[in-house]
Amino acid sequence: MGNEPEFKEIATLFNEMAERLAEYRNSSLEDILQGKKYIETIINSIAEPIIGLSKERKILFVNDEALTVLNLTRENIIGRPAPEVALKNDLLRRLIRQLVHPDDNKDPLKIYADNKESYFQVKYIPINVNKQTGLESKYVGDVILLKNVTEFKEKDIAKTTFISTISHELKTPLTSISGIAEIMKNGIMLPADVPHFAGKIYDESQRLITLIGDIIKLSQLDEQSVPFVWESVNLLELAKDCLLYTSDAA
Repeated sequence: MGNEPEFKEIATLFNEMAERLAEYRNSSLEDILQGKKYIETIINSIAEPIIGLSKERKILFVNDEALTVLNLTRENIIGRPAPEVALKNDLLRRLIRQLVHPDDNKDPLKIYADNKESYFQVKYIPINVNKQTGLESKYVGDVILLKNVTEFKEKDIAKTTFISTISHELKTPLTSISGIAEIMKNGIMLPADVPHFAGKIYDESQRLITLIGDIIKLSQLDEQSVPFVWESVNLLELAKDCLLYTSDAA
């Protein structure tokens, strides 16, 4: 979904922060506290849920967004082993399992957050520190980033539903026209029935033309090139038309 550049940027940011922490080891207590506060500020400023783990899988940091999604409190999880916390948290258990045993499943996770179902794409970012220039980097932990893709997922679902509905609406008049054509082809249509079946073909053709026109209008609405026109509708007549169309389709 086009998130790779963003993931790479965040991975670079966290690697730089890890190197900064390594430098603080030889600094004064005041410098260390300032560095800690600086990093916490950056983490909490990120709008997406983020969880930081040490290489031993202890929870080092977690931002407010992640706490909301996980339904946990910072005081109860910081410094604790993630697998231990995950015993009573289904979402964290899924995230840790995927980290330890990655698979090829790239489907978004469906999570109940903010009083609604949301979808998140998960990215695992290994954190490495270069202690000295020119030396091989050292793995120190992982960052779990959850990218909220609910808007994209909802659009995808809407598109699938739309295609399914349109396919059904197109199939109904085409089936009717095809059935009449077969009767005519087999020569079993009575002369007296010709006007009726001709009218039927005309009506179904008009429905197809109207439907295709509506599809074109919808595509133009996506481009915001067609203004809305508000009209009064007689609900009783509309209901009658729907019932008539349904009975004809059957």
